[in-house]
Amino acid sequence: MLGNQIVMFYGLCYAQFLISALNLLMKGERKSTNKYYPPDFDPNRHRSLNSYHGKHALGQRGKKADQGVITIRFEMPFNCWCLTCKNPIGMGVRYNAEKKKVGMYHSTPIYQFSMPCHLCAGTIVMQTDPKNFQYVILEGARRKVQKWDSEENEQVLIPDHFEKKKLSTDAMYHLEHDVTDKKKALEILPAIQEIQTDRLAHEDDFALNQIARKKFRETKQQTEEKLAKDNSLLSRLSLTGSQVTLLPETDEDSTMAKVILLTNSRRRTTTNPLNPMFLVRNKKLIVPASKNASTSVNIKQTTISTLKMTRSVSSDSVNHHPCKSTMLLDKCKDSGIKENQIHQQMYISSLADSHSSNNVTHCSVELVTYESSDDSHSNTDF
Repeated sequence: MLGNQIVMFYGLCYAQFLISALNLLMKGERKSTNKYYPPDFDPNRHRSLNSYHGKHALGQRGKKADQGVITIRFEMPFNCWCLTCKNPIGMGVRYNAEKKKVGMYHSTPIYQFSMPCHLCAGTIVMQTDPKNFQYVILEGARRKVQKWDSEENEQVLIPDHFEKKKLSTDAMYHLEHDVTDKKKALEILPAIQEIQTDRLAHEDDFALNQIARKKFRETKQQTEEKLAKDNSLLSRLSLTGSQVTLLPETDEDSTMAKVILLTNSRRRTTTNPLNPMFLVRNKKLIVPASKNASTSVNIKQTTISTLKMTRSVSSDSVNHHPCKSTMLLDKCKDSGIKENQIHQQMYISSLADSHSSNNVTHCSVELVTYESSDDSHSNTDF
């Protein structure tokens, strides 16, 4: 029993020793710098090592400490303009300012700060205003006034404890407060009614949801139809799988497409060899030649005299007389040429000469005859 107590005692002593040694090591590491006390150091006379060496604890920042001035880091409390260089100085810009005490407001000291402008050689002087909880610029700068007006911004002010107590205890003040509240309520009544009207427009959320879903379905259907139409067009153009994207159709595109379509249809109509409204150049009527040469010559002369009517004719006359080809076929029939023997194979080459007064289309017709037996050709031009 006694042995256990002795062991515990020595254990506690050893633990205390370790703690003390650790504290000494930590303090020695922390206080080992510039803590040499010379032999002639007198604590009663020198008080501290700074006094013994004739230095201030702030170093260069306390070189004017004997004048009551120290250098601190001062942060600009608001936006202002420098009166020397006219440049703006933002809130939060820091300076090395000289701080000194210039007065008292009751028991609160009034401090003055003097600092050089970082943009010029001007000096800005400010001091505290404990009465109004503000900083006042004495010289060198002009403050930019940015105050928050709760009434102008329609901020709801919550009455403090003293206001609530006065409303509950002072009947006259409570009556005046009610009159002011009623007057203010009448002033903001139109705005309140407008807010209520806006809320009524969104009151039936079920109907609004139906309208939104219907609009979404219509838009989705239109998008799918447009996508299918675009894919069909890309497939016809062999562009499926490419990076080509079709832009939305515009009114200008629709108009241009209609003009091109109308132009192509007119071109096909006017260049159709079987269209009697079109007179062509180098038109060949292939006619089987008779075995009798004289009969063949007579047929040629009759046909040539008939076709000379179409030597030179204006386009307007062609449009107004679409039966020219019919007249030509009738003349050929009268001359003994059968209709089924006339092969209307036409070689189209239109030559249009534009004149200032009218447009005239000159056409030349070539009659081609051949023998049915030996396919020998005989051509006549006019």
